Parts: sequence; C-alpha cells; structure tokens
Amino acid sequence: MNVVNRSAEMYTFIEFSRTNRAVNVCAICGCSNFGSRTPPAVGLVCVECDEPMPMLMLGIEVTVPEQADLCVLGNIDGQHGVAGTPAPWVGHAACLLATEFPLPPGGATLATSRADLDSVAAMSVLVLRQLGLVPPPALDWAARDDARQQNASLVGEAVLEEYDGRLRAVAARDTFRPAAEWAPKPLPTPERPWGEATAVDSDEQLAHVASICSPRPGEPVVPMAERVATVACWLLWGDAASDYDTRTAIERATGGFCGESATRLHYARRRVEASRRALAEEASHLDPPRLVAVWWSERGSPSTAPAVGVYSDRRPDACIVRLARAGALGLGYCVAPLVIAFDQAISGKVTICGWAGHNGQTRYLDVPRLRERLNEREREAGGSGSWGGPPAMCCSPQVPGGTMLSEETIVHEASLATGVA
Repeated sequence: MNVVNRSAEMYTFIEFSRTNRAVNVCAICGCSNFGSRTPPAVGLVCVECDEPMPMLMLGIEVTVPEQADLCVLGNIDGQHGVAGTPAPWVGHAACLLATEFPLPPGGATLATSRADLDSVAAMSVLVLRQLGLVPPPALDWAARDDARQQNASLVGEAVLEEYDGRLRAVAARDTFRPAAEWAPKPLPTPERPWGEATAVDSDEQLAHVASICSPRPGEPVVPMAERVATVACWLLWGDAASDYDTRTAIERATGGFCGESATRLHYARRRVEASRRALAEEASHLDPPRLVAVWWSERGSPSTAPAVGVYSDRRPDACIVRLARAGALGLGYCVAPLVIAFDQAISGKVTICGWAGHNGQTRYLDVPRLRERLNEREREAGGSGSWGGPPAMCCSPQVPGGTMLSEETIVHEASLATGVA
C-alpha cells in the first residue's frame, strides 16, 4: 500500500507531571528548575533532565489552567469546563473532536494533563490524519466525502468502517451515554466478571486498551509515544497484527515502537480480565463493605446498608463505591443510578456520576449545581483546581492530592444536588 505522507515530521507526546502546577514545570520529570538556554531565543531547558520546554504545544484535555496556558496551539477539550471551550464542543469526547481540529504542524508537542483512552486516542487520530491514512469525518458520523473514498484505497473501506466504529465506541463510553433507561442489574461474579458496559473500563472491548493508556498503580507503564502508536494501530486493526507499511509509518510519525502492539494488547487483555475477576470478588466483601447502598432522607442523615444485589422493594438512591481497581462506576450502576466512587488507590480521586441518556444528560443529579457547590467548598478548604467532567459527571480536581474535601462533605453535597436533602 502507499502512505500519502511518508515524510510527515514527528510529533512528540507528553503527560504533564501532576506533582507540580507551576507554569515552568518540566513535563517529563516534574521539576521547576528551568534555566536559560543557549541561545536564549530558543526557550528554556530543564536543568535536571535537559528537556526543553516545548514551544509549539497542542493540549488535549489539559485541565490545569497554568498548563493550558502553555498550549499555544489550542486545547481540545469538550468535557471538563475549560475556559473558552467552543459551544459546539461541549459534551463531545476529545477523540471525536480531533477528527475536525486543524492538524498541528510537524514537530509540535501533543500534551495532556492525564492520559486516558480518550486523550491518547485523540493524539492517535491526529497522527493518522497527518499520515493521510484516515479522513476527518463529520461529528454526526454520517458524511461520506471524497476524502473518505481516497483514503479507502490506502487502508481499505472495511478498515475505515472499523476505525469509525472504534472511535464511536470510545467516544460513547468516555462521555458516559448508556442511552437506555437505568435498571438494576446483578453484580458481576468471578465466573461472569463483565456486566453491562457503561464506561471505558467496564467495556470488555475497550478496557484492555484503556489500561495501556492510563495504567493503574502497579500496572506496566510504557512511554507516551508507544501508547499513541499502539492505540493508532488498534484503531485501524483492533487486536490483530497491523499492516507492516502502516505500522512503519505510525512508528516513524510517533517515535514509538508498536511492532508488538498485538502482543501488548493480548497481555493487557489478560491482565484486565484477571483484574475484573478480582474486582467482582472484592465487591462481595461486607466487612468493610466496598459497595454501600444509600437512601436519601429529607429529615436527616441518609440511611445506608451494604449493597448485596438487586433490591425488590425500594431501590437505593445512590451507591458509594470504595475500590482500588478500575470498573467502580459499572459496579455502582448495578445498584443505583447515581454512583459516588472514592478511589482507594489514588488519594483524593473521587468520581460522582448520574446515569445518562443518549444526549449525555442525567436526571438523577444536578451536575452544574454540584460542581459549583464542591468548588466553593474546595476553595474554603484551601484546595486548588476545579471539579469538572462530562455533562453527567463530576470529577475531583486533577491536581496533586486531588480533593481536600472529606467523604462526608462530598456525599452531603451530592444529596443536595439531587434535591432530596
């Protein structure tokens, strides 16, 4: 096959350090020890690791304002309430927006505050577009223009259809749009660890790719360039071995080795499947309970009980989840349409999410009100950063240490945002 742009200049990829929020922070090692570079006009260089501060930087879900200010080429983010987000972007996943965003120039740096499947897939889309391997489809995924027909000759129409399908799946899961009405479900078991797919980490076809993009504590970590290269191959070819010419072009454009992408994906799937079985086992623990059913009360404190399955009388209003593995939201949704997840592996990381319809909105939680209240309480507690997320979700600040608020405060504010307490 022929690749349109074999001479495409390489991008570089970074995940901003979360240990320091200063403007002049090395995105590689996290230090703020920058000094003048020779010649000074070129910019600054990190004294610790000799890494230059990128001059041409495009942000992808860069949620820390000081870091977003460094992204002179813009910031692709439709879900985290970043100042200046264009109205048509709001609620859309970054990987979908990347199909429309103007291509950054060769040699630019693509940066994110926190790598996940959506942000890494967005970087991969830009790489594939830069190589001329895929067209930029419309946001409604219905248009089929001349560019698509030209690209079909490069990778084949069937490959482009699968590429579209995988991008749609990532976007739908990342924006938490299950579409169907909420209904209680049996909790997963070690024998049947995959329940209904509601988020990226609960989707059997996406979770292993997501684990490569955003490894949990204790999981293998590969350089950002290799994550982007692997996801680019996966978008086109899935878990199968990629076409040699395509893979070579992707490696050249990213600087990341993806020759073993099929093997990497295979072992990631095995790790995730083992983790899902362990997650189902841990969810059944009752002392202390990892899942807690909550019934709001208009008169005082909510009533709670260990969540043990489907409730036949009065369904819980919310489910509190305390787990150290990926998949907390999916488990919580088995019990209630509102989930409050306290990550037990990452200090200060909290996710509050209401079951959403096809438009991405939820009727179980007043998300704007909750964000406003939590941000007020965060400032009162001396915290930094802002609560944000997709339309149906409220996520703790993506800053070192996460939120400063107590579990009791967060649960109370969530109850107020349901209009019950």
